[in-house]
Amino acid sequence: MELCGPRPVAYRSTGGLRNQISWCRIDPGARLEEPYRSPNQSCQLKIEVDHGSLTPERLQSALDLRVSQIKRFLVQNRNPDGSDDLLILLSKVSLHDVATYPERLTELDVVREVTILKKRVDLNGSAT
Repeated sequence: MELCGPRPVAYRSTGGLRNQISWCRIDPGARLEEPYRSPNQSCQLKIEVDHGSLTPERLQSALDLRVSQIKRFLVQNRNPDGSDDLLILLSKVSLHDVATYPERLTELDVVREVTILKKRVDLNGSAT
């Protein structure tokens, strides 16, 4: 049984040309939205670092991000012990990548602690 292929749809009366569309049989149990939804997550990170040591450029290279994925880079607190609390908002990242961020960031010698504050689904999903 052929699952995909051209199928005639209609004839154009003016030119007599036959229009065709491709059709495919879709398994009703397949989760088609997952590959499209996966890279379209956003997350919010709280990172404690040594004072002035983590820049957006260094964050971008550590996490293999594009510039457009860093939506907010905010120094929230400057603590008297010589550390900064950063609030980072990232977009268009996959949940798989978000799960690796704390480990990848703590490998940097200037990062003291990483907390994932919020993960959000951008396309037709529930907030987590």
